[in-house]
Amino acid sequence: MVLFWVSIFLLNIFAFLIPKTLPHWQIYATSLFAVAFQISVDIYFDLKWNLYGYFNKGVDNLGFVYQFGIYPAVSILFLTFWEHRRGFGSKLGYIFLWTVFSTGYEFMALKSGFFYYNGWKLMYSFFEYPVLFLILVANLRFLQWLQRKEARA
Repeated sequence: MVLFWVSIFLLNIFAFLIPKTLPHWQIYATSLFAVAFQISVDIYFDLKWNLYGYFNKGVDNLGFVYQFGIYPAVSILFLTFWEHRRGFGSKLGYIFLWTVFSTGYEFMALKSGFFYYNGWKLMYSFFEYPVLFLILVANLRFLQWLQRKEARA
């Protein structure tokens, strides 16, 4: 449980203290998207297919705290520093580092007991994280495209 609360606290402190390169509305929108997307994924992977879960089987209040405590902060950190990446190699390396970090964190969450597997494997997550990070980037790019479109109108 220590990892659970400490990680929520530290990730949110970092997310709110770092200098922001994105407008506040984009941070808000991408954070909401990250939570909504993760909850959507969890509905199938956790509740429907029972591949993994948080704390206890089914809907769990602490799982809800985790989803709102971790995913917005990770989204803010990832996307804020993504904006500084130049070139394909830099972006690829950045996604790889976040994938390694996220997979390592998931491993520690498994060992700490606030995350469990029922058929899911850590290797699946290693290959899923780059896709999830690219979806976050695609959502940010879509928001920026909408802003540019509105500015031209």
